[in-house]
Amino acid sequence: MDREQKRRDQDRAARDGRLRVGLWSREEITSVGRLYVQLNGERLHELCPEIVALAGKLGRKVRGVENQLLMF
Repeated sequence: MDREQKRRDQDRAARDGRLRVGLWSREEITSVGRLYVQLNGERLHELCPEIVALAGKLGRKVRGVENQLLMF
């Protein structure tokens, strides 16, 4: 799947209400922090399979999870 298709799918999911938008809960931030430790602060990009999996689990956009990781 190319990046443009991925972006269209995420936008469609957001419109359908399948993705969360807004403030992050403490549990979500904790999950992101655990992933940051697991990745040792490396491979922090949107194509990393672990980031994509966590985004799906949290119901967030991959870029949102990536951005949270970059803030650690």
